[in-house]
Amino acid sequence: MDFLRRLALLIAMLALAAAARAQSTVPTLTQALPAQTLGAGSAAVNIDLRSYFTVPGITGQVAQFDTVLGKFNVDLLASDAPLSVANFLSYVNGPESPEKKNYNNTIVHRSTPLGPNNTNRIVQGGGYTPPNGTSIGRNSPIALEYKLPNVRGTLAMARTSALNSATSEWFFNVDDNTTALGTGNGGGYAVFARVLGSGMSVVDAIAALPTFNVDGGVFATLPLRDVVTGQASIQLANFIVVTSVTVVPLYPTTNTAPAVLNFAVANNNSAVVTATLNGSSLAITPVGVGTATLSVRAGDANNNFASSTMAVTVTATASAPVITTQPVSQSVATGSSAVFNVVATGVPTPTYQWKFNNGDIADATGARLILPAGTAQAGTYSVVVTNSAGTLSSTNAALAFSNTTDVGRLINLSVNAALTAGEPSFTVGTVVGGGAAGVTKPLLIRAAGPSLTQLGVPGALADPTLQVFSSTNAVVATNDNWSTPIGSGAADGPTLSSVFSRLGAFSFVTASSKDSAIFNPALIPGGYTVTVNGVGGATGTVIAEIYDGTAGGTFSASTPRLLDVSVLKQIPSGGSVTAGFVIGGNTSRTVLIRAIGPGLAALGVPSASTLADPFVQLYDGASKKILENDNWGGEPKLVAVNASVGAFAVANPASRDAMLLVTLTPGNYSAVVSGVGAAAGLAIVEVYEIP
Repeated sequence: MDFLRRLALLIAMLALAAAARAQSTVPTLTQALPAQTLGAGSAAVNIDLRSYFTVPGITGQVAQFDTVLGKFNVDLLASDAPLSVANFLSYVNGPESPEKKNYNNTIVHRSTPLGPNNTNRIVQGGGYTPPNGTSIGRNSPIALEYKLPNVRGTLAMARTSALNSATSEWFFNVDDNTTALGTGNGGGYAVFARVLGSGMSVVDAIAALPTFNVDGGVFATLPLRDVVTGQASIQLANFIVVTSVTVVPLYPTTNTAPAVLNFAVANNNSAVVTATLNGSSLAITPVGVGTATLSVRAGDANNNFASSTMAVTVTATASAPVITTQPVSQSVATGSSAVFNVVATGVPTPTYQWKFNNGDIADATGARLILPAGTAQAGTYSVVVTNSAGTLSSTNAALAFSNTTDVGRLINLSVNAALTAGEPSFTVGTVVGGGAAGVTKPLLIRAAGPSLTQLGVPGALADPTLQVFSSTNAVVATNDNWSTPIGSGAADGPTLSSVFSRLGAFSFVTASSKDSAIFNPALIPGGYTVTVNGVGGATGTVIAEIYDGTAGGTFSASTPRLLDVSVLKQIPSGGSVTAGFVIGGNTSRTVLIRAIGPGLAALGVPSASTLADPFVQLYDGASKKILENDNWGGEPKLVAVNASVGAFAVANPASRDAMLLVTLTPGNYSAVVSGVGAAAGLAIVEVYEIP
């Protein structure tokens, strides 16, 4: 009980902290590389690595500085300093002759402290060539456009004391020069770029070099390297030469072309496949039957990198795609989201292209088509599944919209689990949300133990007790035996048995059974936890249930809803935990189902305690399997769905956590979570309603 509340609080704090952090500009894995199955002799499979790696936070063009001390990249901030960026680019792309007007083979000619205390530094270049310090050609000066502060890691235009005098020269702010180079210093200095990743390590290395007063003027603080005591003259090798400044793309177009990212691949079994890079494309060609592991690394100019591995299996023969689960037609509430899923097999691993009214949908190339709320269109959807052995089209699935007020929604949530001597209680969390201000949600909350015997459940908990807590840990309601007074009952005083019947809950065996139940604690929107214990430490199987108790089943825009349910539970070796839910109303509803094990480590749960590889299976009321998932894959659109409902982020897209996103018709469903290979460990199982 206390652990789950602490975990929830930790999740909230992490969400706030994440919002406050600046966005990183180092290589990032956006989703894990998918495993591949190929047939011997089949054609190569090409994987576009741009779909799996990126550098977040880049806002414009990127210029790459190649210096004698290393390379680094800068993000050009054209939206904040358009004149300065255009001026800088005119030199980047300028002519070599007859008058040199570019930065290639220029020098860093100034490294100097600023301010009265000489504590803040800049490193300046862009104006002179070695070995004689000849000035490059200069274009006409540009107007000052001071806007951004001169913080560490920014690049600004150098100028004289005249306000609008900047030409070719630039400087890097080694320290925070916000005050020293702000408007109080002759109007300020125009920042037009920022260093990406850890590129400031190169600038810092330049700033750390000794400086020499060569002429008392332009070269009064000239940084030089490898100067020998007693050296008579400056040699070319002493200068800090900027070999080139080049505009580069984020992704490489060829293996030798400069870019922000560069890719490398390692193959542990070249007898099974060959792996060849061509720019941002990875070609995998089957050679022999077996399994290989490919490790792909995306790095930047300063050795920051992200990586991902994929298993590639080559079978003896190729097989054409077979669709085992077709997309299902749906009718959803107007403005709601919708999701279509398809499950297909084939060798090599099939690719997908979703269609709307027979036309291709851009960027819809996965086994799942997500149509966010407000963007879905009524019509016909289908998917074409392809591999080198053949192509197959799915059946058509229609999407329709309904203006009914009785929209699809979660109306019943349950968890079937066992209390043991090592885990004598568990806690179910739920969120009540939506609706009009001040409107409460009536609920029926039950912990069924003895009455499970009528359902043929062995080893039932003899005497469960339950407590309901608010998000502030205040006790809302408690009950031990259901026939005892329950505190706040319904206004018309119905018996609990009649409430059970009205809400479709199975009956308790006798009025004197030791099952527990609470009706109508009148909850306001917010988060709640329901804790189930065995009296006297008793153990056994118990079902914890939460029913929407809205009178008559009526629903409107002002009615609060059950938005999600979660349970943190130790899953034993070879065991499972089942989260059941019911979708009511007259339309389908999209739900997100998560089984998080490894992802709990980021929240402070020791990784040794978590379920290493959760596996989730979704069944309908007739025990027919609908979908299953082992590893979620880090799909960016799925990440966005997680964020939209406030689910805590799974930071590692390659983690073995499991997720399902599916649109379901009204009815009963159960999500069964177990550990792959009969593994044991702690996992949180969650079901979210998606708008």
